[in-house]
Amino acid sequence: MILKKFPAAILLFFMIIVSIIAHQRWFEKPANHVSHYINSQKWQISGKIADHAVYRYPKTYVIVQVIRLQKNEKSYDVYGKIRLCVWGNQSHLKKGLHIKFTSTISDFKNFKNPGSFDYKHYMNFHKNIDANAYANNKYIQILDLPPDYNPIEKIADDFCQKISQMIAQNASNESSGLLHAIILGDRHRLPKIVNEMFIATGTVHLLAISGLHMGMIAMTAFLCFRWLFRRSEILCLYGWTDICATIPSFLLVTFYFYISGMSPATQRAFIMISIFLLAQIIAKEQQSLNTLCFAGFLILVWDVRSLTSISFQMSFIAVFIIIIGFARLSKKFSFFSKHSPIGYILQLLVCSVFGIIATSPLSLHYFYHTSWMGLFTNLFAVPMVGFCILPLSFISISMIYIWEPFAIKLISINGFVADQLIALLKWISQYSAPFEIYCHLTFFEIFCCYGLILLCLWGYRSYKKYIWALIIMLIILDVMYWTHQRFFHDDVRVTILDVQNGNAAVIELPGGDCIMIDGGGISVSFDIGKHVLAPYLWQKKIKSVDTLILTHPDRDHLQGLLFIARNFNVKSVWSNGDQKQTELFKEWLSIIEQKNIHHKKIHANCKESLNNVDFTFFNPPEAHNNSKLFYDDTNNNSLVIQMKYKGSKFLFPGDIEHEAELFLAQNFCSSLKSDFLLCPHHGSQTSSTNAFINCVKPEWVLVSAGKHYKNNLPNPAVIDRYLLANCKIKRTDTDGAIIIELTKKGWDILP
Repeated sequence: MILKKFPAAILLFFMIIVSIIAHQRWFEKPANHVSHYINSQKWQISGKIADHAVYRYPKTYVIVQVIRLQKNEKSYDVYGKIRLCVWGNQSHLKKGLHIKFTSTISDFKNFKNPGSFDYKHYMNFHKNIDANAYANNKYIQILDLPPDYNPIEKIADDFCQKISQMIAQNASNESSGLLHAIILGDRHRLPKIVNEMFIATGTVHLLAISGLHMGMIAMTAFLCFRWLFRRSEILCLYGWTDICATIPSFLLVTFYFYISGMSPATQRAFIMISIFLLAQIIAKEQQSLNTLCFAGFLILVWDVRSLTSISFQMSFIAVFIIIIGFARLSKKFSFFSKHSPIGYILQLLVCSVFGIIATSPLSLHYFYHTSWMGLFTNLFAVPMVGFCILPLSFISISMIYIWEPFAIKLISINGFVADQLIALLKWISQYSAPFEIYCHLTFFEIFCCYGLILLCLWGYRSYKKYIWALIIMLIILDVMYWTHQRFFHDDVRVTILDVQNGNAAVIELPGGDCIMIDGGGISVSFDIGKHVLAPYLWQKKIKSVDTLILTHPDRDHLQGLLFIARNFNVKSVWSNGDQKQTELFKEWLSIIEQKNIHHKKIHANCKESLNNVDFTFFNPPEAHNNSKLFYDDTNNNSLVIQMKYKGSKFLFPGDIEHEAELFLAQNFCSSLKSDFLLCPHHGSQTSSTNAFINCVKPEWVLVSAGKHYKNNLPNPAVIDRYLLANCKIKRTDTDGAIIIELTKKGWDILP
């Protein structure tokens, strides 16, 4: 019955099946593809810069279409795209230039943790970028070849560059970033603090050009042109006003699509809006679902990869729920569809409500966050963007070559409006915390959510009560499962996370309490706590971390803990009392003070017990806490923690080196014996002495290390040392996150 009423759904279902099959075969590349040359060897790479360089402190990223690889006087003609990373701001690397440089070709790396974001798949499959390369700007040679430019593309790029310059010169830094994002699809200029503010207020969708933006342009243009053409009696007589209004509206949307960069997301939005414009002529209003399904079908025909695109999924489900919701409310409330100011306000409010309801499950699954503040903020943010900023932008753009002073004046006005929007959202963001939700939904939970939404909105009543009962039962079972997993287990679960640089261990105690030892850290530009540690905790349904333990204040152990301390209801912090005069450490102390977290300083011979789990500390020596450092470096002053549960022991030694290991061997040798040892200092040659290994006698040695370490950790000599001691070894750089369960009967290492 449903398929008869919505035949386009059959086409969409068919293309979904095709997309799934194509997805499985996408990574089968021909022999001359650049992905087959990913290895540790250096190549001389020749290629063309395929897109504008993007500078993100401290690096410039350039997409290069590879043409040829050379090595040992051998040359290979290849194809495929790589991302070239160069230190500093290299604005001279322009699109279309041919360049040559020497580099290894490396694969994109994922953090190998349960439920972590598949960055490699995202870059290969959706961005169509196959590998990474790194080069020093001094050794990048610009070849004496004419830039390879399509003439039409050259005109468009020059036009966009002129728009960009005018925006940058006539708007503040924050409003310039917003206008670049909304008009040109360039979000790289948007200050980080402004981007986070849009996320907190539920308006981040306004920053990415999508069907909403093109829809607002199309609707505004269509209404204006229809009003204009209705002045003509002839057009009204023949009923051609809608047809005549659709044509210039489509041309305007096409123009917007072209200057916004034609990214895959804007391509999908353009197809969808084009179909809806066409439907204004050949379809009826009640065929909106058919139109949507047909648009989805064409999008998947255009690019089968769209099915796994987050933006496509969220856009499609949002429009789908809005259409159903509007149809349902229009039947119940006659005043809802009236063309009056109150009617428009109500429609905007309902559109905002349905949009947030529709996208929240997917947002929580992919981004672990949604903000219901958007119910309010979208009431003014969407009209300001759709009916003020975008129209002013198009008028100013159209006047650039006709009357430049007027265009500059309009851009200045537009910048002022953007500044007011940012200021308003900045003020509201101070009160957004109660409306923000941080958690992770599984696919099963997403199914239940959308089942409930459709049951509330869909008009069909057959077997409805049975479906209600089924979904409610499934939700109850899901809640019972996670409640048991979190609070009613009697084992200790230790996860050594893959943070590439540093250490980070999550310990789940019986009864649900949670401890985190160290937080890893890579660089200033990447928040390991926000992007790696927190997602792992959220997908485990962990909302509170009771105790944070910092073994020592080096960046590769401290950085990730800052985000956890801010957002996970931390009750106490244990540390060795050591301090560093760095901005990161000062921020750490500031968070502890602001959040009123109890800070306990630990030294050797201290003991703690939590939920029948015992913690014994062997380092640093007590003299360290009297403001006299026992050792001259932070590594040797690391906390050394032994956790004991039902006869199983786990030793966390931080980054101690041979001096501290000698102290431990001399003073605590008989007490150090443990089943598991987290390898000291990531397997550095300055640690893991034979005396220390003979005292600990671990059955398993767990190494936390990653590819970014300059010293190629773990050191092969250290690994050999453990193997000679008959230790079994697991490594995060090769095995990913290591999960161990300590039970009453012993322990298990989960695959």
